[in-house]
Amino acid sequence: MMKVIRGELGEHLCDAVARGEREILLIAPFVKVKVVERLLAVAREGVRGRIYTRWRPEEVAAGVTDLEVLDAVSARPAWCLYLCSELHAKYYRIDDLLIIGSANLTQRALAWRVPSNIELLVESSHDIPSWFEDRVHSISVMATPDIQRSIREAASALSARLPSSIVSLQFEEQEGVRGFATWIPLTRNPSDIFLAQRRGFDRLTQASSERVARDLLHLEVDFSSGHELQAIIRTRLIQHPLVVLVSEFCKVPRRFGAVSDLVAAWIGKNGLSRNPDEAWQTLMRWLLFFFPQKYRLERPRHSELFATIAT
Repeated sequence: MMKVIRGELGEHLCDAVARGEREILLIAPFVKVKVVERLLAVAREGVRGRIYTRWRPEEVAAGVTDLEVLDAVSARPAWCLYLCSELHAKYYRIDDLLIIGSANLTQRALAWRVPSNIELLVESSHDIPSWFEDRVHSISVMATPDIQRSIREAASALSARLPSSIVSLQFEEQEGVRGFATWIPLTRNPSDIFLAQRRGFDRLTQASSERVARDLLHLEVDFSSGHELQAIIRTRLIQHPLVVLVSEFCKVPRRFGAVSDLVAAWIGKNGLSRNPDEAWQTLMRWLLFFFPQKYRLERPRHSELFATIAT
C-alpha cells in the first residue's frame, strides 16, 4: 500500500522519526544541519540511526548542504554519517516504514522555510528494497573530521572567488527570500553581471554588487560558468512566468504604461513589494540585453513601444 503524504512534509517525517524503535535510515544528497538537529531532537535515545549524503565542495560553497551535519550526528553515539559521492536518491526508512520521493533534508524541501519547494513524498509499507540500501552502503565511506576539513578548505577556496554578498545570501538560510518563480530582476544594467565576472565585484558599487548577487541566487546559476553564463541565464529567463506573460502580451506592440499595468497586476497577485514601473523598466532591459533578436523597443513621438518579434 502506498500513500501520498499531504501537508507539511517535514512534520510528517518528524512524526515518523519519533516513532522509530529500532533503526532510522535517512538518505539524501543535500542535508542541512538545522533539519538534522530537528530530527535528532525527536528521535528516541538508543535507536540506531544512519544518514547517507554527499559532500561536494561546490555544493557546500553554494550553501545547499552542510558539513556541520557531522558534528550534530557525532553527538549521538548510536548515529553515523556516511558519504556517497554518486548519491541522488531521497529515501527515508524508519523501522519498516518507507518514505521516498523528491525532498532532500533541507528546510525548503520539507516546507520549514518560505518559500518552500514543490516536493512529493510517498509512504509505503511494501517490502523494504534491501538491495538498494546495500548498494548505497557498499559505495559509501564514513564521514570523518579529516574529510570534513578537506571539503571545508576546498569550499572556502571556491567561496573566495565570489563576493561576500553572494556567500552570505545563500538561499537555504534566508528568511523571506522568494523563489525563482516570483523573482523580478534587481540589477538595472545586466551587463554588470558580466563586468563582475570578468573583472571582479570591486568594479561595482556595493549596492550593485548586492543586486547582482541576489539575482544570481534567484536564478540559481553558477557564477563561475564562464562563457556559458549568458546562455544559462537565457534559458532561465525564457521559463519565467512573468517573461512568458509579457512575451504573449507584447505580440501586439504595447506602450510602457500598459505593460507596467500588467506587471503591477502580476506583482499584486504574488504579494511582492516592488514598484511596477521600476520592475518593468528593469525587466525590459534584461529582455533586450539577453534576447536582442526576440524583442524590440521603439520610441515614436516621445513614447515607448515594446514588442515581441514574430519568429
